[in-house]
Amino acid sequence: MARRARIDLPNFWYHIIVKGVNGMKIFRSDNDKKYFMKILYSLLSEYDILLSSFCLMDNHFHLIVLRQSISLYKFMHRLLTKYALYFNKKYKRKGHLFNDRYHSFIILKERYLIIAVIYVNQNSVKAGKVAKSINYRFSSAKCYYGLEDNPFITKIPNFDGDEGIKNYIANSPEEFVELEIYRDSIGRKDDYILLNKRKLGRDKEKYIERRDIKEDENINNIIRKLLIEKMQIKEKILQMIRSKKKRGDIIKLRKKAVLLLYAEGFTLSEIARFMNKSLPTIFNTVKKYGGNKYE
Repeated sequence: MARRARIDLPNFWYHIIVKGVNGMKIFRSDNDKKYFMKILYSLLSEYDILLSSFCLMDNHFHLIVLRQSISLYKFMHRLLTKYALYFNKKYKRKGHLFNDRYHSFIILKERYLIIAVIYVNQNSVKAGKVAKSINYRFSSAKCYYGLEDNPFITKIPNFDGDEGIKNYIANSPEEFVELEIYRDSIGRKDDYILLNKRKLGRDKEKYIERRDIKEDENINNIIRKLLIEKMQIKEKILQMIRSKKKRGDIIKLRKKAVLLLYAEGFTLSEIARFMNKSLPTIFNTVKKYGGNKYE
């Protein structure tokens, strides 16, 4: 039976799990883990992949990444190939190091991302390596507790900054959290069905969202009404945004609009669609200018 094709959509977060072939150890020492992280950080600098959370165990590892323009396959292929070459040379072995197919779970909703980040950071506790996640060296837990700065970690807005650290601690007891899995996604079945309405268009990197047109119009009308009521933005200003005049003013207005909509409970995906901007752009705006709710 043919294997189901991976879901590899741009501007989505993914939970990636990679295991050693036949359960073998892929990290035999701390130096192996350090070298793996060196390769990972190098690729993060080269590609537009964002890393939110990670945990390296002896026979597997977890990553949570935001896939943007570069395909997830290309990024993972380079990461795993580079490390496998290092490992096989060091230990004088031949053959596959990893299972033939890594697991990648697309994270369907923003609220599931919060749980996934906590889950990955707690993995060392779940595996019995340490009593508390902050005591494990090879994960992003210390970063989220505010005990370590890591320039390669992109915290989600809900856990960013001083208030984000407090929020993380309050929402991540050392008891294990569980992920809601449906097929190759983290989320519920109805969310997965909606995702599958996205079909690959003629352009390989252009995805068409097959939503009902009336539904889209209703969402945009709600957002437009909210902008006008809360910020007294006239229709002519909205027209100015569309015509891209007075770029400096447009950028300031867009920033205010993004933060307002986010505070009012709209998802990043809804805001990105209305503002005609990419999800990473909206994500970075919220992260940079004080957004602290990501659910």
